[in-house]
Amino acid sequence: MVSRSAESSQSLDECRRTKFLTAKYAKFARRSRRKPLRSLRHLCVLYLVPRWGDRIAIEIKPKEITRWLDSLSVEELGAENGLENPTRYKLRTIMGKIYRFAQSEDQIPRREECNPIPWVECPTTSDYEPILVTPEQVFEMLHELPELEKTLTLLIAVTGLRISEALGLQWQDINYTNQQINIRRT
Repeated sequence: MVSRSAESSQSLDECRRTKFLTAKYAKFARRSRRKPLRSLRHLCVLYLVPRWGDRIAIEIKPKEITRWLDSLSVEELGAENGLENPTRYKLRTIMGKIYRFAQSEDQIPRREECNPIPWVECPTTSDYEPILVTPEQVFEMLHELPELEKTLTLLIAVTGLRISEALGLQWQDINYTNQQINIRRT
């Protein structure tokens, strides 16, 4: 049993007033420049808030987070519903950023034991292996596809674009004069 001093009890009360991942998250998300805001919101709304949204931040233990991340794996939930290692690592990283933000805003104490994320380990690499195809195989596949999918596949095969980059293209991204495609969205 841990006894709390008046100072740490006050910090706990402060955490109770600003629960983990509440309105202050929006302020944190606006500051984040590395990931698109939509991606952060998506991961928080689907995964973080349902599991941790009503919990007090300093009461969350590293083992709880580790078990939760493990429970989201492909091995546990299957290929259709499970998350690959890089996505689970993103969830861990977002939680870490939120804890650091809460500490910088004095929402939780700046003590090491108030942030469980450094003790949470999560694999970062995926077991996915890409399938490489020859140009001949691409043309064989193209003959089997409907027109829209054929155009998209040809665009990806010829340019090396990722699917998210190709799907994010708009007419203004194509520079016919210089024969260039400008990637602005992913």
